[in-house]
Amino acid sequence: MEDLNELALQSGAERVLVVGTLRGNPSSLAFYEPHPSAIRPISIIFLRGVSLRREITDKRAPHSKDMCITYSSPGLAHLAQVLTLSFNVGEPILTTLEQLTEIGEFDLALHLSPGSGLMANSSFYRIKPTWEVGPRMRIGGFREFEGGSGSETEGDI
Repeated sequence: MEDLNELALQSGAERVLVVGTLRGNPSSLAFYEPHPSAIRPISIIFLRGVSLRREITDKRAPHSKDMCITYSSPGLAHLAQVLTLSFNVGEPILTTLEQLTEIGEFDLALHLSPGSGLMANSSFYRIKPTWEVGPRMRIGGFREFEGGSGSETEGDI
């Protein structure tokens, strides 16, 4: 982690994303913030299933400059807030998938929708025109860390 922090600082990265695996499949997304003293944990998102972009569409993922987090149910607001902090993007937007084209200043959205049981569904979408670019992920829970202090909060969806 020290080497990863040093590389992130040298490249000017604001965030580091480490993808955890279980039996060769993505199982978690751990977000960190590089810092001169030590890398700081931000959150861990626990995945319960992932479909890669190549399994969803043959289209190539377009280059995107501005990303946002959107969610379609008020029950997903806390998870959306954790993801905005993790990805270091602006405030999350409550909207439906069909209304994504009305979001003017962004070209990519990570959209959250209710899943079965305690899970949430998420995928990346190109906004104008709206099409799924993936990956599609089922999120089963999360852990957020406050200010790198080691204090943490766990959450279910």
